[in-house]
Amino acid sequence: MKHPGEQHKLEELIQETEQIMPEPASAREAERIVAYAWALYVFADPPVYNLDPDEGKVTKFPLSSFVEVAQGYICTAFDEIEKVQGSRDPAAKAFREVMG
Repeated sequence: MKHPGEQHKLEELIQETEQIMPEPASAREAERIVAYAWALYVFADPPVYNLDPDEGKVTKFPLSSFVEVAQGYICTAFDEIEKVQGSRDPAAKAFREVMG
């Protein structure tokens, strides 16, 4: 069962990412970066959350847990996407500075 606030938290995270992205930024670009950040979180090695009850405490709401630590993953996602696209413009530098 999905946590009722998770979708809202994810939408807010996408909007926040869109607002701090270099111009011109679209909701689709922000969503792509957040989706990639989520993938980095989900496939982290070692895992950053636990779904196996046999291995200790289970993370009941992984998306909510991700939102709490998303900034670092978003910054990494942006950097990796930027490397693939080959973009090194001043707006991208400003984005990295804002994200910390």
